[in-house]
Amino acid sequence: RFWGGILCIGALLVIALPVQADEVEDLQRAVQELKAEIAEMKAEKALEASSVEKVVDEYLSRRAAGEGSGDTAGYLDGKFGFRSPEGDFTLRIGGGVVFDARFYELDNLQMNTFDIGLVRLNFSGQVGEGMKYKIQPEFTTSGVKLKDAYMAFALARLFGATGSDYFDGIEMKLGQFKMPFSYSALGSSYETDLLTRPIMVNAVAPGRDIGLQFANTMYEGMLYWALAMSNGTNSTNDTNEFSYWARLVVAPFLSNDNWSKNFHFGLSFGTAYNGEGETAAFKTAGEGPYSEVGSSNKEGYDQFYPSLITCGREFLWGLEVIWFFQQWAVKAEWMYVTQDLKQYDDYMSTYS
Repeated sequence: RFWGGILCIGALLVIALPVQADEVEDLQRAVQELKAEIAEMKAEKALEASSVEKVVDEYLSRRAAGEGSGDTAGYLDGKFGFRSPEGDFTLRIGGGVVFDARFYELDNLQMNTFDIGLVRLNFSGQVGEGMKYKIQPEFTTSGVKLKDAYMAFALARLFGATGSDYFDGIEMKLGQFKMPFSYSALGSSYETDLLTRPIMVNAVAPGRDIGLQFANTMYEGMLYWALAMSNGTNSTNDTNEFSYWARLVVAPFLSNDNWSKNFHFGLSFGTAYNGEGETAAFKTAGEGPYSEVGSSNKEGYDQFYPSLITCGREFLWGLEVIWFFQQWAVKAEWMYVTQDLKQYDDYMSTYS
């Protein structure tokens, strides 16, 4: 009986071993599946956390840039403004006042005085993606004068993106704005390095005019070009002759991290038509020393050359070299004008 019991127990063990092996294998499989589910749950939780962090980071970055998510009023890009909750529409409001205190040595021509040079309001912003606008009125003692009034469109938004930076980056500007000529002339009146712009710029460089402009910045800011066509009289083209402007700026060392980084060259070109008895062509906005020719005391161009007057198409070239390094700056501009000249008396007798 003893050996018979031993044989029965052995037989039972032999039968039970495969059963236990199958159970162990099933248990191991269940453990692996559970581990996979736990890993998947952890990945989902990590993804949710990273998504939340991403949303928070985007919100904080927009807040830092003045574009808080959902905000409709606040501090936008350094100016007070409004925006739609979706960010499709923004309106920024700014402005400035130029105040002068002038004191002279005692004489009979100049008096010590306080003066307000200009008072301007700026309204700018965007409408949808790729469309910008600006309206800038100026308030003077004689009334209100419109300085800037334009819309700017990215061609890629109007005609569809092509995938080419040469085309997709082009911006088309319509309205009244500064013509693309001269670094000093294009700079804001609030940000001039000296009290006034150079006399040469005020006397020769074009001001604002009504027209059309195409411009593009390429190669991460190392190349900029602009082409413009305008009336030439700031209001209407009463001579049936348009003015044309072009500007090319190259900053070849912009990618460097040394003294040459902020070094650029600029070349500008313009041609305008000076009609009969009109303000000199290159001050189409009526700024600077030029005033209307033909008055009894011969004002205008002839205050420099009393016996001569311009009549016909004029050409203007400009060259600029600009370098910024820490707190230092070097700026130089050169301009060259070619004009059709006539004797003042002959001109007046012909067109009077």
